[in-house]
Parts: sequence; structure tokens; C-alpha cells
Amino acid sequence: MKIIDKYICKRFLTLFFFISILAMFLFFIFDYMQKSDYFFINHLSKKEIFDYYKAYVPYMFNFIIPVIIFVTTIFTTSQLAKRSEILAILGTGTTYGRLLFSFLKPAILLTALSFYVNGWTIARNNEKWIAFEERYIDDYQSDEKKNNLHFKINDDRYITIGQYKSLQKVGRRILLDTFQNNELQTRISAEKMVYDEEKDEWILHNWTQRELQKDGENITSGKTLASNIILKPDDISMDPRLQEMLTLTELHEHIATLKEQGSQNVNLFQVERDIKYMSPFAIIILTIIGVLFASRKSRMGNTIQIIIGCVFAFVYIGLLLFVKSVATFTQTNTTLLIWVPNIVFLLITCILYKVVPR
Repeated sequence: MKIIDKYICKRFLTLFFFISILAMFLFFIFDYMQKSDYFFINHLSKKEIFDYYKAYVPYMFNFIIPVIIFVTTIFTTSQLAKRSEILAILGTGTTYGRLLFSFLKPAILLTALSFYVNGWTIARNNEKWIAFEERYIDDYQSDEKKNNLHFKINDDRYITIGQYKSLQKVGRRILLDTFQNNELQTRISAEKMVYDEEKDEWILHNWTQRELQKDGENITSGKTLASNIILKPDDISMDPRLQEMLTLTELHEHIATLKEQGSQNVNLFQVERDIKYMSPFAIIILTIIGVLFASRKSRMGNTIQIIIGCVFAFVYIGLLLFVKSVATFTQTNTTLLIWVPNIVFLLITCILYKVVPR
């Protein structure tokens, strides 16, 4: 079996390499076509664009690696089945489970690599491409894609931030309202606010203050104004990509800090942490499903098995994305919810393993 293991592993990893190159090339073409206008508007050099994709492509590759491995499994297994090599292997007395393990060896290797990269390496790359998009792309997005954040500073003061960039620590379209006896007394509107790290305070730029009085309103304005907004940048950071810039170790530390502060944003980071633990196991599950559906030689070919297997794979991914979305806004056990796709499909895989080989 060692010879067979090496044979399958070699074919698997070789095909995985070529499919990965093709997938990333196609991704680059479509993504570049979508963002080329932003590159042109900002007069970006080839080096700046190259550095952006050098950081962004690994993120996307790690995101779709379960699908790439599933496609690799389907094609590797179907080729072996078409040439009757699987029947020949089983004819030597090798059990189906042992054959399946030959496919799992490279899958487990890639799972371990994916877990390490997803947990620690990718986060550093993410800082680069997220900062790039904040600077050159987000400003040109439609208003529907802007943030619209609301915070209660104290019992009488509220702030609305139209858009917040976590890396630059800059907020735009600011409204700062002060109430008294549930009636609006003062409203300060500003084009933007910038966090001054040395002074540890927010500076309002191009501001206008309207103070309501019995005989009308008093209006004042100016270029800059030192505010007394009692909020830290981390308290405002609602960017859904913020957690993607933290390593697994940093996520654990940040979650502990948010729980101490009683923050309502802790779910965002808990979900990201659970995804980092759970998603690598998708590789193993999809590998098993791929082998089960493509290992049988059919007179009509392997097309039907491959199609059914692909349906299972994309249902799994769709369920994972749905559960991730639900877990972000729920107060229930996010860990259990995130693991639901793996639990469900693991049960389905066990049933298929009992039925398909027969």
C-alpha cells in the first residue's frame, strides 16, 4: 500500500497544484477587471497593484482552498476509476476504507497547512490589502456600502459616524448630538474626525455647531475642534474585516478584552475565531465526499457522480456562509452554531460511506 499511497499522493498534489494556479489566474483576471477603474482613477503604479495582489491573492486562495481540494479529489478519483485502477486496487484485498485513507493523507497535510496559514500567516497579509482598499477603493463605493454607525457616549450625548476606517482611524460624516430632557440642545456636524494618538483625543475637521435656543439657534463653525468624545478607536471599529487582521492568538486576547468591556461586538470576533478552527476540517469532509462520489465506474461515465458531489460541496459551503451570517447577530452559542455544517455533513458522509461502496 505504500507504493499506492505515494502514487495517489503524487497525482493528487500535482493536480492540486495545477488547479490552484488556474483558479488563482482566473480570480486575478476577474478581480482586476472589476477594480481596474479604481486603479486608473488613483493613478496607481504597476508595483502598487502588484503589491496589492501579492497580499490579496493568498487570502482568496485560503478562502476557496476547500473547493479547490474537492475539485482535485473529484478529478483524481474519476481518472483512477475510469482506468479501472480503483477496481484493481480493491481486487488485491485492499479495503475501501484503506483506499480512502490514501486520499486523506495529502488532504490532512493540506488541512494542517491551511490551519497554520489561516490562523497566523494570512492575518499579516490582510493588513496590507485591507489598508489598500480603504485608501483607494472604499471612497469610491456607493453610499449603500458605507458604514452607518451609532454610539451612545453618555446619557445625553450620541454620535453618528457615516463611514469609519479602522486602519486610518478616521471617521467621516459626523453628527454629535447633545440632549437635555429628551430634547435636542446642540448638534455638531463635521466632515470628518481624526484620532490624535499623542493627545489621545478626536479632532473634528470642518465642523458646524447649532445650539438651539428659545429665540432661535446660534450657529458657529470652524476648521478644527478638539472634542471630548470618550471613545477609543477600538470601541468604534465596526469594520467587518477588522477581525481578519488578527492572528488566532490575538483573537483570543481581543475577545477576552471585549468581554471585560461588555462590548456588543464580541460575536464578530468569536465567529472569526471559530471559523479559523472549523474551516480546515471542511477539507477532510469534502475530500471524503469527493472520493465517495467519483470512485465508482459507471457505464454512463462519472458525470452524474461528479455533479451530485459538486452539489453536496456547494450546499456545504452555502450552509457555512449562512451559519456564519446568523452567528454574527445571535446571542446563542456561536461555537456550536459554526460547527453545525461540519456535524451535519459528517453524519451524511458516514451514511454515504456505508452505502456508496456497495
